[in-house]
Amino acid sequence: MPSKAARIVGGGGDGGGGGGGEGSSPAKRPRTEPGERKAMLLASEWREGALAAAELLMRRKVAKCREGSTAEVMLRQIRYSQESIKGVFMDGRPISVMRQELASGKKSIEDIPPISVVVTNGQVYSADNRRLWTFRHSGMPLDMRVPVAVGNSNAAFVRKMTTPTAGLTIRRRGDEGFGGGEHS
Repeated sequence: MPSKAARIVGGGGDGGGGGGGEGSSPAKRPRTEPGERKAMLLASEWREGALAAAELLMRRKVAKCREGSTAEVMLRQIRYSQESIKGVFMDGRPISVMRQELASGKKSIEDIPPISVVVTNGQVYSADNRRLWTFRHSGMPLDMRVPVAVGNSNAAFVRKMTTPTAGLTIRRRGDEGFGGGEHS
């Protein structure tokens, strides 16, 4: 008869069905070595719960940050603050250029200044709506963590807060700069 240790590790015994008698033991999973990590599939409900918890923690962290400090949030957490955007950045560059650079890997998120955000009514709103639109439309996963610069909900930000959809959508003003048929 194998020793107790051999039965547990190897699932040995007499091959019986785990009736509890001598020489039989229920089959056990092999033990993992210290430091060894096993991949585990999570049910979609567990994954959604884990993402929601991570989002909540990040949102709370941003809400506690002082103005001018940086933090990270998931791309999906950042809402648009305005109703519409132009397709050209303030320096005259078309949005399509940055979009193509990000999509092709020529630039990464670390090469671009952080999005300025403000926490209002428990939600994270962008003060850089064109940059946010570009990130969202360049193929980045919505659960990607992006660096943000925390701002203050001052009168100027409140005046620019024109979103009619609680920041979930934004309208493009024309096609200029977005790369739709023009070469940019």
